[in-house]
Amino acid sequence: MFNINLVDLWTGPRRPVLQHPLPAAIVHVGFHTKRRGASDNTHTIPLEINYSPADANITEVNVGINGLISGSTGGIPPNFSTTNLLTQNHTSTPGQIKFPGISLPIFPNQGTREREGVAITVRLKGSVGGVEVSSDPAAGGRVAFSDGRNVFKPLYLAGEVEGLSGRRYGPRDNGGDSWATTRTIEKLLASPYPFNDISSQHVTQTSAGGSILIHKGHSDGQQIDMRYADGQGGYSEALGGANNGEYIKQLIYAAASEVKNNVTLKPKLKALQDWILKNRTILAFEARHQKTRIIYIGDSFIEEALVNGKFPSASAAGPVDIPGWGAWTDMPGKVRPDPDHRHHWHLSFSDENV
Repeated sequence: MFNINLVDLWTGPRRPVLQHPLPAAIVHVGFHTKRRGASDNTHTIPLEINYSPADANITEVNVGINGLISGSTGGIPPNFSTTNLLTQNHTSTPGQIKFPGISLPIFPNQGTREREGVAITVRLKGSVGGVEVSSDPAAGGRVAFSDGRNVFKPLYLAGEVEGLSGRRYGPRDNGGDSWATTRTIEKLLASPYPFNDISSQHVTQTSAGGSILIHKGHSDGQQIDMRYADGQGGYSEALGGANNGEYIKQLIYAAASEVKNNVTLKPKLKALQDWILKNRTILAFEARHQKTRIIYIGDSFIEEALVNGKFPSASAAGPVDIPGWGAWTDMPGKVRPDPDHRHHWHLSFSDENV
């Protein structure tokens, strides 16, 4: 049993252009592009249904999902939710039903996560002239857009997956913030990284091209925020980047003091050297993957230590090389410092063949 979110490659609302009589209803869906708090429909999908005959009495609307084989349903019947969408806010006029924003139901018989695209089908029930009727999914009803696209990429809540639920960090966002593709979930299960935001519910991008989550991107279930390695064999909060990387900064400055004062034992320097080694290793490994699009890391003191191999200018030692380390001369081009990533690193990849 899964909660399912849907992503389409096109991010703006679309207007319906087709009408079909029962039992082959055609439904057109557009995605909201509003920021958090703009309305109660922020985490929903607007839905419009046109049907005929216009005097049909529609009493139930169900939505179903099924996997695809080479773009076709392959005769696989949709797994319909028993939830009647008419219990959600809507307006009805003869031949048309409009939902300002629906929340997709749980699909109780969806036993596996789909790795590829899925088809969405709507089923209408009601009566015509006092005779009970129901739309036939085999005859039509597959959700389509005005440009003809009818394949969706399903997203699932990674934070609810066994083995991952205990690896979240940070606050939660309304509607869920760990919506991920099946391959993203598989990658997380195969990796030790604590993670935070992936994608928001039912929302692709804002009109400015960003996510309604706090930072840019995070709209396709393939972009993950993760903690840095602590250099001590794990991913503890402090040296993982908590408090905007403040504990990492404190370690860097403490190590610089040990170097400046030339003390015999330098435990902070050793911890910093281990931190740099582990994180350079992880980032290089992930950047080598052919489907990795980009990796963002922190700027400022993070960049100074991790990329330049130097202490910050304001440290006790000044901008000198960190002993045992110099500049990361073979840093992959996909790794880029960014001001908003001192408390985590960001992995963006293509889901097609991960």
